[in-house]
Amino acid sequence: MKVSSIEAKNLLLSEAKVRSQDLSWVEHSLCVGETAAKIAAALNSRAKSLTGDTLDQKIIENLDDPDVKQILEKFYSLKESPIDVDQTKALGFLHDIGKIFQPYSEHLTNGYEYLNQQGFDAEYGQICLSHSFLSNDPDIMLSPFRGNQNTMIRDFIKQHEFTLAERIINLCDIFCECERWTLEKRLIDIMSRHGSYTGSQKFIHRAQARKAEFDLMLGENLYNLFPEVSKNL
Repeated sequence: MKVSSIEAKNLLLSEAKVRSQDLSWVEHSLCVGETAAKIAAALNSRAKSLTGDTLDQKIIENLDDPDVKQILEKFYSLKESPIDVDQTKALGFLHDIGKIFQPYSEHLTNGYEYLNQQGFDAEYGQICLSHSFLSNDPDIMLSPFRGNQNTMIRDFIKQHEFTLAERIINLCDIFCECERWTLEKRLIDIMSRHGSYTGSQKFIHRAQARKAEFDLMLGENLYNLFPEVSKNL
């Protein structure tokens, strides 16, 4: 079952109201969804304006990094197959819905199981599992695994092919609190509250690289889409 962003938002708000006492994560989810949609729309517009002779295509052809080359190739294909902006927004709204259950530390698997039980298409449950990861290395994340979800998530992440929409939401999940901050301010905020561990340094480097990828695809600094970021420095 596919749902619109309006349906996803209504589900998020209704379930959180009934099941959750702390609603700060809901504001975060709404920010992620709206931010992801704006980036997706900007990427579609940018890709549509490109021609086969652009510098962007030449960059793709000469890249040595296979991961970045793959994502830029996906971006270039948006000219014929644009990102579904409304679905990207819906995925952003629902990425943390597992937090309607306790403990929060297991919200990835709880969200995945909940959306599957509701009959949602696979990508909705998958965003619950994938949103905390920036690569297929499950050890590159800000917080270590807890509970019995370890093996299941590790196996999923190692073999998962991240879509462009997922990569957008991965990034938005980092620099959106309840409002949009710079990537660095948000990372400091997260680690000041939750601490750091062995994967944190690699995660920071990967997050910075992820933003640079989107800067390249957009042809400008990603923050230019969000003037309010400068107010939250």
